Amino acid sequence: MLYGLSYQCLGEIPSGEADEYQEMAIKNSTSPCPFERTSRFKTAAIITFALTFLPFLSAQATELEIFPESVKLVGSDALQTLLITASDEKTGTPAARRDVTREASFSSSDESVARVRPDGVIVPAGNGTTSVSARVKDTAIQVQVVVSDYDTVSRINFTNDITPILTREGCNSGECHGKTGGQNGFQLSLLGYDPKTDHGALAYQALGRRVVLSAPEESLILLKATVGVEHEGGKRFATSSSEYRTILRWIKQGMPFSHPEDTHLVRVSVTPEQRILSSGGKQQLVVSAFYSDGTRQDVTRHTQFLSSDDNSVPVDARGLISVPSDGKQRAASAAIMARYRGKIAIARISVPRPGPPPDGPSVEARNFIDRIVFANLRELGISQSEVCDDYTFIRRASIDIVGKLPTPVEVRGFVANTAPDKRQRLVQGLLERPEYASYWTLIWSDLLQNTRAKLNGRGMYAFHRWIHDSVSRNKALDQFVRELLAARGSNYENGAANYLRMFKDPTEASVAVSQAFLGIRLDCARCHHHPFDRWGQEDFYGFAAHFARIKRKSLSEFEEVLLTASTGEVTHPLTEEPVAPRFLGMAQQPESGGPRREALAAWLTARDNPYFARSLANRIWKHFTGTGVVEPVDDLRETNPPSNPQLLDELANALVSCGFDLKEFIKVITNSHTYQLSSKTNPSNREDRRNFSHAAVKRMPAEVLFDAIAQTTGTPQKLPGVPLGTRAVELPDNRTQSYFLDLFGRPKRESPCDCERADTPSISQVLHLMNSPEIQRQIENSKGRAATLAASSRKDREVVEELYLACYARRPQPAELERALSELQGSPERRVVLEDILWALMNAPEFVFNR
Repeated sequence: MLYGLSYQCLGEIPSGEADEYQEMAIKNSTSPCPFERTSRFKTAAIITFALTFLPFLSAQATELEIFPESVKLVGSDALQTLLITASDEKTGTPAARRDVTREASFSSSDESVARVRPDGVIVPAGNGTTSVSARVKDTAIQVQVVVSDYDTVSRINFTNDITPILTREGCNSGECHGKTGGQNGFQLSLLGYDPKTDHGALAYQALGRRVVLSAPEESLILLKATVGVEHEGGKRFATSSSEYRTILRWIKQGMPFSHPEDTHLVRVSVTPEQRILSSGGKQQLVVSAFYSDGTRQDVTRHTQFLSSDDNSVPVDARGLISVPSDGKQRAASAAIMARYRGKIAIARISVPRPGPPPDGPSVEARNFIDRIVFANLRELGISQSEVCDDYTFIRRASIDIVGKLPTPVEVRGFVANTAPDKRQRLVQGLLERPEYASYWTLIWSDLLQNTRAKLNGRGMYAFHRWIHDSVSRNKALDQFVRELLAARGSNYENGAANYLRMFKDPTEASVAVSQAFLGIRLDCARCHHHPFDRWGQEDFYGFAAHFARIKRKSLSEFEEVLLTASTGEVTHPLTEEPVAPRFLGMAQQPESGGPRREALAAWLTARDNPYFARSLANRIWKHFTGTGVVEPVDDLRETNPPSNPQLLDELANALVSCGFDLKEFIKVITNSHTYQLSSKTNPSNREDRRNFSHAAVKRMPAEVLFDAIAQTTGTPQKLPGVPLGTRAVELPDNRTQSYFLDLFGRPKRESPCDCERADTPSISQVLHLMNSPEIQRQIENSKGRAATLAASSRKDREVVEELYLACYARRPQPAELERALSELQGSPERRVVLEDILWALMNAPEFVFNR
């Protein structure tokens, strides 16, 4: 609010950006008299209704599709969910393919073989073959159904049959028996990651009190779940359910864990994998499990579903997606996670904006980034913003690439340049400046946790010098990381050796390296299977084993030499046995014949590594756009899919194709019109935060803002322990005392988590900018910008323009110029007025934010 007030002293918040500034700015709006707009509203409503709904009212299902194309049911408990999809391309709408399963009427030609429930689920009734028909209006489609082994009592496999029930009903969740210590003396592994232990806990723990072999129906596991006795977790299923029958059969069969000839789960799939839904649309998901013997089963009823956008694209426990139709529906893109026994499949659902596609600016696609982003926006019914003007671009690019505001001279020269490729030339020039190396050294130092708190002063400086030298030489990112992971020698002489030196335990190195360079958070798997990813303890300790043979030799109190030992292992906390090293995602690591760290470095940075390039590309993309394709950027897991998978894949391919050359990759991003879009929104993209339809308004990092104040006022502020004039982005030590840097979110570098750097505005920051004695002294300095301009012979108009160019990299709007000139004209204290104007400009959102 205070930002907004000070900003209004000299100008209005640019149209379309007030929503980005949120509470940091004031947004005023007025509307014409409602009576004058009534007829226009009626006309618009009729047109919108016709364009949106008439195609659906008039369309007939010209073609039906059925999934699956054939059905095989084995055993009396098998089920199959049918999906009936209507296709009518004549509608011309993006949602021409729609789920009509609940509109269909079903019938079976032989109900003694199979029956069909009204919701399209086929239930076996006896051995044989039949056909099931689905009819929608005048169109029908059939599927053949084969039922076998109906009268055969199937053997129960605990992992295949019991664990999915415990997971689906929430018994092994983190809120129930799956939490650490369990619940009421009964503990299961989280989400069933350890079926063997769960089998023992259920069948034999507590003297076998949870099962009764002599009277299976009296087993506590069944009585609790059906509330035959008091159960804190409430009723989980009925006595008539297939879940009850399966557990009962398991107890009657003697509670087996497995049989030698049992199959195992290979993968799961979800149908449909992608669909466009309109407002009010519904879509049933069907999950299929594929086993080692080649069979497939419908496991929808035992699958857990989770939407990445539960407000716009909610999904219920049965896998039914129901898009709200409250008239407030916005464009949305959601990933629906289907998880069954630790295997995950993703369905991507897009919901376009209701109504006709909006008219928007025609923006040329300059490279693959634009083609992918703009195609996605068209699918969502969103119009991208216009390309930003030259003033905005030079300020945005300068802050993003070198962490510094452009000077008034640079702005004037860039805007006056008429060359068609001047933006590319600007980026090239910025990449060649020494400030580029300083700024990206700061960025890498945050990720690599270079701090005096973990390294002594000399080690920290050596590490900083190594990073700076690597960035200055434009060392390829894969080489940069390989040298870090394989570093040997003195931590004073080889700065890269300080990275692994700061981790005193292989498990600490495992967590940091996987999160920093692969975007994988392994820490959960230290104690149990990751609840939302594929990683278990074997993966965690197998990855940590690569760091078990780091030997440290002390030369002095703080100087150490990193060596590679011939022995050293990590042990599994449960088995207490040594764990062989293995790469993530591999059941067994191939023998390399060389040291473990070198083998890890080679695998991790390989061109075909499924994580490395994606993780780095996602981090760099977020730096320039404010939003990662995956958020958080260090949490690339199956259950946290990218907002635009194709974009992330192609960004990773581009990074690999340019040889992990950071400068070349920056050129690819900044040359795109997606990066160059304005932050001014339009009605169609105002609420978009994930699809890159407009530029995000980003607050400058603490160090960049600190330096911007010094540059704008023309007065550097002294930082402890470094010469006057040292920029904050150049500081090797993040523990240099500075209230300003701490207040504005400087990270402590205690972890590689992207969340350490805070960029959320606060009232304390506002008050500090307004009232800080240090900043006031910078503004009033006799050699500062305001005093120098006041003492010059330049006209008032030129002086005001200089201040605007220094602060915002643009010339003042006519109203802003007029307001400032009215304050200057006739004032006997020109310097005081210029100081006031500079103070007001620096306290506006436009100064603090990079837009």
